[in-house]
Amino acid sequence: MMLLAVIGGALLVSLTLPRSASHARAKWEIDPQDRRVAGIFTTLEERGLAPALDSLEHRAARDSAVLRGAHQLAHALGRQALLRSEGDPAILAQCRPIFGSGCYHGVVEAFLSQRGHVDMTELRQMCAAAGAKRQTGAAYECVK
Repeated sequence: MMLLAVIGGALLVSLTLPRSASHARAKWEIDPQDRRVAGIFTTLEERGLAPALDSLEHRAARDSAVLRGAHQLAHALGRQALLRSEGDPAILAQCRPIFGSGCYHGVVEAFLSQRGHVDMTELRQMCAAAGAKRQTGAAYECVK
């Protein structure tokens, strides 16, 4: 319970930081607009989150720069997937714990950003629903 409160507080702080500070790019990060990964986001739009994550895995296996930025790219896929789903947090169930669970983190970031506040009960319910039955550990990955 204390861990969830700490995580929620950290997320709230990250949501309130100025955009330039919270989204500063390291030299190794790859922008979602980069031609090497733009097709992954096209896959998200055309075929959905699971095929986009598959595409990211395949691309990362062939390109070390994409691999180094894969966690942040998975964040971006999660954020975009939540927007595509019109804010439906059930999209979280389509994430997988690849690339340091970046997809889960991106969905949670977008979910909290849309609400503008952290409701730990709501967040716990969303994460638990994603982990129910099909994905062991998904609820943990969601709030990690």
